[in-house]
Amino acid sequence: MDGMDRRDFLAGAGLLAVAPTASSAARGVDWGAVRREFRLDPALTNLGLFYLASNPREVRDAVDEFRRRLDSNSHDLMPEEAREVAVALGQYVGGAADDIAFVPNTTIGLSIVYGGLKLRAGQELLLNDQDHAWHQQAARLAAGRVGANVRVGTLFENPAKATEDEIATRLRNSITPRTRAVGITWVQSSTGVRMPVRACASVVAEANRGRAREDRCLLVVDGVHGLAAVDDDAARMGADVFVAGTHKWLFGPRGTGMVWVNPEVSDQIVPLLPSLSDRSPTALLGPGGFHAFEQYYAVRAAVRFHQRRDPRSRRPHAARRLGLRGHGVLRRSRPHRPRAGGTVAAEKHPDHHGVVPHPVRAGRHVDPQHPGGDRPDCAGDQRAGSLIRGSSAVPGGSSRTLVFSICT
Repeated sequence: MDGMDRRDFLAGAGLLAVAPTASSAARGVDWGAVRREFRLDPALTNLGLFYLASNPREVRDAVDEFRRRLDSNSHDLMPEEAREVAVALGQYVGGAADDIAFVPNTTIGLSIVYGGLKLRAGQELLLNDQDHAWHQQAARLAAGRVGANVRVGTLFENPAKATEDEIATRLRNSITPRTRAVGITWVQSSTGVRMPVRACASVVAEANRGRAREDRCLLVVDGVHGLAAVDDDAARMGADVFVAGTHKWLFGPRGTGMVWVNPEVSDQIVPLLPSLSDRSPTALLGPGGFHAFEQYYAVRAAVRFHQRRDPRSRRPHAARRLGLRGHGVLRRSRPHRPRAGGTVAAEKHPDHHGVVPHPVRAGRHVDPQHPGGDRPDCAGDQRAGSLIRGSSAVPGGSSRTLVFSICT
């Protein structure tokens, strides 16, 4: 950050609020009470939900109750509860219960989708260089089994200056008649860019004109950092497939996730594994066997937790839910169109004034596993436009890393 004043950087990035906003107090919600629902270490300034989110009391209680019921009668797998979770998730994303499959996490969901896609030798899967490494690996493993190819392109030159037009144009120029699927990431963990899914969907629809059904190009979205963080209907953005873990911004139990498939293309993806559910072709994609059912069934409590705090919206915005803007230190930074939405990271700075609401202990990381982000290959990335890291000083001049992201 040589040559740039710390406050100028933060103000330009939209991370330094000029004055507190009132949005966290909207609708009469007591955000202090909301924060007390989480068992977070009070000595930590935890602004990050993009690794493993802390579970609120309502979710923890649901897990405990389902565990008690299973302990009481271990032969009752409560299939009606699975249906209720599918209903809750379907409504939350703007789809239907039968369009939902349960998966343990985003990586397994993507692997099931690409592995089950009716892909032929000579066809290709098109991804971009900012997709998560495991997203790319899931595609490569699937393509390698049938003699197909994976092509990785670049959809923008600079994440801080990316526009919908640039992304759409590059995508349009990259799709070929052999492209069977395009994979994108709704909110990128490596740059913080929120991809314009609708614009990408329009490009894919344009490419599909005149194609045979078996050659149709599908748009697959890794949505784990957008689900419950971006106020939009995941099932209504034009994607064919939406995959997301529910253990991040949704505050769901660990080891839970979902796949939504547009019913118009459900016949294009076949199951890879036996399934416990036969309620729909999409439900069959979910891996069967015995799971930690108390975790799966408690996902409905996570959805309910969000909805209760904002009855007029299926998806209360993450910044409102947490009351972060109520601290007077963070505000939404929505780039003017035609730029793509996203967030930017803080820089390393000598003091914490105007960045975090209170001092924190040195050496305590919000994310002890990957302080540079939720993927190991992101560590050390300090480019403008990234949601990866920030830091705050403590008495004595030492500093600690904060991991955070606020999607707008």
